[in-house]
Amino acid sequence: MKRIIILFLAFTLLCSFTFAQKIQFSNNTNQWSMIDSTVGCCIPYPVRYTTAHYDSRVKYKDVTYQHLVYDFGSCLIREKEGVVYVIGTDDSTERVLYNFNLKLNDTLRNVYPYDTYTSWVAQTDSTQLYGTWYKVWHFNGTDDNGDSLRSFYYNVIEGIGCTNGVYYPASPYALSAYSDQLLCFTNDMGFTTGISNPVTAFGYGYTSSFDNSTSCSFVPVIPVNDLSTKQLSQPNPNSTVIPNPINETGKIIFPYHIQSGTLVILNEIGQTITNTSFQNKEEILIGDQIKTPGIYFYRVTDNQTGKAFSGKFVNP
Repeated sequence: MKRIIILFLAFTLLCSFTFAQKIQFSNNTNQWSMIDSTVGCCIPYPVRYTTAHYDSRVKYKDVTYQHLVYDFGSCLIREKEGVVYVIGTDDSTERVLYNFNLKLNDTLRNVYPYDTYTSWVAQTDSTQLYGTWYKVWHFNGTDDNGDSLRSFYYNVIEGIGCTNGVYYPASPYALSAYSDQLLCFTNDMGFTTGISNPVTAFGYGYTSSFDNSTSCSFVPVIPVNDLSTKQLSQPNPNSTVIPNPINETGKIIFPYHIQSGTLVILNEIGQTITNTSFQNKEEILIGDQIKTPGIYFYRVTDNQTGKAFSGKFVNP
């Protein structure tokens, strides 16, 4: 009887250890390595590999979040019972970024200040990493803002996130030209080996297969920073379009003074409308450059720091 109890306890501990080792999206040592898919789309940038990682814990409205920083900006993340919540830079509303409990045909509807879209689980699958199986969801969706109706699809891996970039489902503009492709995921648990079933990531003009082994050397490892809890009165600032929809006085307001920068504006089919350089500005007028009604995407790049701020606006 004693032997049975010992074996039972050992089995229980083994199961607990195995469960504890499973990837959590909010693990503060997670790092996502990506390639900027615009290199294969519309903007003649050189091949550019980027990363996303957590750099601190922050306190916002008495709730503790992880501060996730990535190439286009940052957001606040918390995870509870298989659901990942996000506060982005568009406003201070908390939304669902990922739900790792979804089943086939489950539907998500996301309403943002300037974009509304619906996605649904079209197919489910699984893949194995380090001997542990993870769920994979294949989503279809539509963007139904105004006159625009664009179909899109993306993949989500349990604990790791979207293969179209770590913040893809929560970025309305990322459903078009501005999206990254996930190449490598790692954390302090050592997840740098291949997965059993590579997950194909589809981008706007760029396609890759995420297998978590062949591309991990492209991006340098980022050391984990101080993760002490900080107070945050507002989410990390980003650029803002005022007013939106725009008029002849419409402008993009930067989060800080940029000494040397570049502004790129695309229409919704990825054609470059303007690609201009500027000096010493905190905002830039765009209302006089956009003459045709439609939905547009922009990216402001700080040439000195490499930081980029992206967004979307409408010309009615």
